[in-house]
Amino acid sequence: MVLTVLEHGDELVRKAVHTENRVGLLGLRDIWARVIAQAFVRVTRFDPLHVASSEQVLYAQLANHLEALAERESTEVRIASGGKQHAIDLDRDHIVGAADAIYGRLSVLASEHAPADDTTLLLSHRAASLPGLIDHLESHTGLKVLALHPAAAASGALAHADRIRSPDPAMPFVTRLPGLDARPPGPVTVAVTPPAEGGRLLPTHLVVDGVAHRIDSEALILGPGGVEDGGEVDRESVSVRRLAGQAVLEAAAGAGVILNGDPIEGRTALALGDRLRVGDTGTEFQVVAMAG
Repeated sequence: MVLTVLEHGDELVRKAVHTENRVGLLGLRDIWARVIAQAFVRVTRFDPLHVASSEQVLYAQLANHLEALAERESTEVRIASGGKQHAIDLDRDHIVGAADAIYGRLSVLASEHAPADDTTLLLSHRAASLPGLIDHLESHTGLKVLALHPAAAASGALAHADRIRSPDPAMPFVTRLPGLDARPPGPVTVAVTPPAEGGRLLPTHLVVDGVAHRIDSEALILGPGGVEDGGEVDRESVSVRRLAGQAVLEAAAGAGVILNGDPIEGRTALALGDRLRVGDTGTEFQVVAMAG
C-alpha cells in the first residue's frame, strides 16, 4: 500500500510518499479466500481450495462477496462441485477480523506520517470498498477518513490537463497544482469505448441469434431458446449480470450449462469470446464487447 502526504494551501503539494510493503490487495484476497474455505470445511466438509476449478470459482466470486459485505452484515456464498451445491453464510465480522493485523499496519502507517491533528485521510475507491477498513482507520488513527469517488483520478487529470500535459517525449513529473479547491472530485462523464481492465476489453453484451443483449446489474435469464422475458432470478435459474465490473454467470446445479464446450455449475466470471449453451441442443450465446 502507498501513502502520499499532500499539503494544501495556495497550492496542493506532494510532500512525501511512504509504502507498506507487507500489505497488498493480493495478500488480502488470499487471506479472505482461506477464511471462506475454512468456513466451508467447518460447515459442509467441502474444501473449495482442494480442487482447481472450485478454487477459481471462489476467487472469481470474492470481489462480489466483499462488495456485499461492505453494505450488510452477512452474505451467502455458494459453490457447485461434483454435481452438488455447497453453501455457507459468511459474516462480515469474520472477514473484518481476519484482516485486523493488515488493517493495523495501515493504521500505524497513517498515524506515523500524519503531519497534524487536522489531517484528512483520503482513500481510493478500491481501498474504501474493503469491508471495515474505514471504521478501523477512524477508530485507530483519530483521523477523518473520506472515500474518493471512483472517477477521482480521471476527473483530477481532466481538470488540470493543461498543467500536466507536455509536448516533450518524456512525461513530466508533477508534484504541485493549484490548491483553490482540494475537495475530493466528483464524477465526470466521458465518452468511452467498451470498458477495459488493464488494457483488456471487458464483456458488455450477450449475442444470440444476431441480437445483442446488454449485460448490466439486472440479470439476463437464459434458457435453451435464448434470453427469456419476464424471468425471475432464483436458485433454479441460469443468469448473467454485471457484478463489481465483471460479467458473471450463475448456473444452477443440473441446469445443463455448457461453457466453451465444458459443463459448468455455480458462479463464474465470463471472458470476452466465451460461448455458452443451456442444454446440449440449446441456442448458443456469445460474449462480446460493443461500444455505446
